[in-house]
Amino acid sequence: MAKVAKVPIIMQMEAVECGAASLAMIMAYHGKWIPLEQLRQECGVSRDGSKAKNLVMVARAYGLKAQGYRKEPEGLRSIPLPAIIHWNFNHFVVLNGFKKDKAVLNDPARGRVEVSLEEFDESFTGVVLCFEKTEAFVPSGKPRSVWEFAKNRLRGTGTAFAFVVLTGLLITGIGLVLPMFSRIFMDRILGGKNPEWLGPLLGALAVTLVFQFLVSAIQALYWLKIEGKLAIEANASFMWHVLRLPVGFFVQRSVGDVASRQASNERIAATLIGQLAPTFLNIVLLAAYLAIMLRYNAGLSLIGVGAAVLNIIVMRIVSQKRVNMSRVLMRDSGKLGGGECPASLPPQLVLLRR
Repeated sequence: MAKVAKVPIIMQMEAVECGAASLAMIMAYHGKWIPLEQLRQECGVSRDGSKAKNLVMVARAYGLKAQGYRKEPEGLRSIPLPAIIHWNFNHFVVLNGFKKDKAVLNDPARGRVEVSLEEFDESFTGVVLCFEKTEAFVPSGKPRSVWEFAKNRLRGTGTAFAFVVLTGLLITGIGLVLPMFSRIFMDRILGGKNPEWLGPLLGALAVTLVFQFLVSAIQALYWLKIEGKLAIEANASFMWHVLRLPVGFFVQRSVGDVASRQASNERIAATLIGQLAPTFLNIVLLAAYLAIMLRYNAGLSLIGVGAAVLNIIVMRIVSQKRVNMSRVLMRDSGKLGGGECPASLPPQLVLLRR
């Protein structure tokens, strides 16, 4: 089986960024992580896209040996991979290699894909850009970490966030206590062993339910407080950043794309609180349940751990596909907003934009 290069996936945020995104993937493969925005400017990406010549020049400036060729599909098996190829006369993709009767691509618009050799032959235009490291190439940077992003966004909300997790533990503990009431009612009261326990049991159950309601209400209050704080800070930071950007940034992007990024701040805040806090809670509960299960049966515990590991693997595979799909959806939403904006603006502003 031919070797397939493991190239990091970097998605384009707009259709015209395919060349810059492909070059960013090549750079990342060789150990140099460069922001897509920086490469977009260096490659001279406009609303009409980028040229292969610009990609080669930028790669050489960073210390890569870059050269463009015209090749037949069969000739691509002998070139150094990964390489950038021209696709369907309007797109750039990264060729990772060939696997059996498939070509493995990193498509900036779709993520990692495998296409048949027939489709590859039809879509490949014959233009390929090859890259190799030289002594002048200096690896630098690192991939963006989701945890680092979450840490920066949650800065200053540690106490409230910990309180949300703590109240979640209390609610879960109450949920574990409620079945005990059912057991006492069935075994002691209905069984006739201690019928006099009915009154105290109902009183304890009422107190527990009231306590659960109060804890849930307090948790929801702090939940909304953190979410609102994150959304306000993110929107303020976003607007401050946008107002300081050069005019060239807006020339390269549509109005709808910028507006869609601003609208995503609230969704990010809701996601951080709605998923991160339950994740911490579930980790604690998983450790507690594992300790309890080990005391009862080690074999069943191993089965449970195996199922959890399998679930993590499957979720990781699915999440990678969802990330690519979400980025494509965000890009398309920006394009849709860009098409709608001129219809809602005064004629004078529309003429200025043109």
